[in-house]
Amino acid sequence: MTVESPIKTKRRLSLSDSGFECEVDGSTWLGSASRATLTITAIPHISPGDIRNFRVPLPPTIDEQAAIAEVLSDMDAEIAAFERRREKTSMLKQGMMQELLTGRTRLI
Repeated sequence: MTVESPIKTKRRLSLSDSGFECEVDGSTWLGSASRATLTITAIPHISPGDIRNFRVPLPPTIDEQAAIAEVLSDMDAEIAAFERRREKTSMLKQGMMQELLTGRTRLI
């Protein structure tokens, strides 16, 4: 599950890991931080000065960034697996309820 962010980061090749940047770009933290800097007018916007002053905290080493990105990616995959399992369980429950309500299956 990703959250769309109105801010896209500019990649600095030697300073950050691309996997870490993808996780930050899709994070709720970035979306919340960018919404906090919105100027509310007829058309909400973020001023160029706010964009220049926006700072994303980076772990000190690229290896640490890669490790964090890997953990977050694994967690996303695990959450997706749980959501699929929940959906299958819900469909099974719905089918069982239908069987009971139509009288095709009886509990004794």
